[in-house]
Amino acid sequence: MLSDPFMPLAIAAALAFLACTVGIWIVSRYGHWARSNSVYLAAFAAGALLTVSSLHLVPEALELSHDAGYAMLAGFLGLFALNQVMHLHIGHEHNGDSDAHHAGSDLIAVVGIGFHSLVDGVIYSVTFSVSALLGALSALGLVLHEVPEGAICYLLLHRSGYSRRKSFLGAIIAAAATTPLGAFISYPFIHRLEAPTLGLLLGVSAGALFYVGGSHLLPEVELDNRPAASLAVAAGVAVALATSLIAGGH
Repeated sequence: MLSDPFMPLAIAAALAFLACTVGIWIVSRYGHWARSNSVYLAAFAAGALLTVSSLHLVPEALELSHDAGYAMLAGFLGLFALNQVMHLHIGHEHNGDSDAHHAGSDLIAVVGIGFHSLVDGVIYSVTFSVSALLGALSALGLVLHEVPEGAICYLLLHRSGYSRRKSFLGAIIAAAATTPLGAFISYPFIHRLEAPTLGLLLGVSAGALFYVGGSHLLPEVELDNRPAASLAVAAGVAVALATSLIAGGH
């Protein structure tokens, strides 16, 4: 366990903010290109996140707490439930036929993205509190995942009728700023936790990352159906494995 993980945590949170902001800027300037190619970042992030979760977060969580498996299930189902609730709201909004209902569904989606980014920040705190390697490997996939997430947030706001400037600022607040906010707010509490409790939180984090990689990112690759997207998944797996081996493994 790192004696003081705050600095690497702060760097990871700053990189997440920067990556998300870059995604927002790219889609605001080059919308068509960004929409056509964002699947490659999503694919790479999926490969990295699933590899890190399987080979590092799960073993580390079980080592710290024998009940971590229940926590993983809770993390996976928790994000699944949040996603379903969000979809129910969006479906309800779409039952109307006015532009206001359509805009409302997009804004609900933006709130969901903001909460998800807040959870990402908490995951950073948990993983870096366990070890520098675990934090860095988790950040590898999560940071890249921020790029398309920021772009999607901008597009939803712009489609809701906001100007480019307001959509840009709104996306930064909802998608980019929430990750470091979650990291810095949770850090003082998580850093002081005992190993078994930290193992449970790491289990929740692993379950959440399985959901993000397997249920959120990989379906985009399957729908895209381009061989290059599948290669990007393999590249994410390879980079995560290589980083792990170079750093000395679990």
